[in-house]
Amino acid sequence: MSRIRPLRLGAYHPRQRSASTRPSVPYLLPPPPPRGDLTDRRFPLAWDRAAVEQAHAVCAVLEPTVATERASKLRRAAEARTFNVTAVLEGLTDPGNVAAVLRTSEALGLGSVHVVHAQASERKQASRSSAGAEKWLQVNRWEDTRTCLEKLRQEGYLLLAADARAATPLDQLEFDQPVAFVLGHEHRGVSEDALQWTDGRVAVRMDGLVESLNVSVAAALLLGRARDVRSAAGQYADLCQEQRDVLYADYLLKHCASKHGQKSVAAILKRKGVLEPILAQEEDKVTINQNANLENKITTIEW
Repeated sequence: MSRIRPLRLGAYHPRQRSASTRPSVPYLLPPPPPRGDLTDRRFPLAWDRAAVEQAHAVCAVLEPTVATERASKLRRAAEARTFNVTAVLEGLTDPGNVAAVLRTSEALGLGSVHVVHAQASERKQASRSSAGAEKWLQVNRWEDTRTCLEKLRQEGYLLLAADARAATPLDQLEFDQPVAFVLGHEHRGVSEDALQWTDGRVAVRMDGLVESLNVSVAAALLLGRARDVRSAAGQYADLCQEQRDVLYADYLLKHCASKHGQKSVAAILKRKGVLEPILAQEEDKVTINQNANLENKITTIEW
């Protein structure tokens, strides 16, 4: 697989001028690491041979119980997912804004969102107003911005802070490597601490008289632009078939559990001799525990 080209941030697009005439920029990002295991680490579910076989068994049992149209929609959603574009929400105080970003992310086919400093009450309200989007997303919650950004950098993301004062317009970026947009507090914006840990700042072009955008609107424009550019370059919906199969099985489990209840789903799988996967958080990743006790599963599985 070809190596991802480094992304140059500055007031000029890298292709506008030759190397001899291109103006200097503050910095040039080092070449990103080969995709290899970095792509795997961004995908949150186990997808080794055992996990894939288990996913196929779950699909064989549950798929006939789901309406054909609904099953097709779940399959299309799994096949269209990407974990190479994500949003980091730092210190947002309005649960409605968090919910709007979750809803936008899911609608655009993103697989994950990172939320920093969210209060329990805000999480509950955001869940109620996100139109069920949170159920289909990997929502990672962090208490510390630096820890979140360090983790994302280790996974190969380009970290870009949304900042209306930035010199780099959104429409001049190529997005030819995984990207995480950091969006900050509704009034104060991205914190200084977060700015120190990002790779650059990006601004949405505004030709009107207002000086800023609502954070959820800014997120929609940033994520939508990254989706469109990567789609045009064939870098979207980039999961391998095994990952898509595991994600589809996960969606079937969530759908059936919300419709019929966890106990009913567990009973169906048990009668068919299929051990239902338990989604357990382990090293910031969701993994399938195949040796778990089925009776204990009913109270510990996270849907």
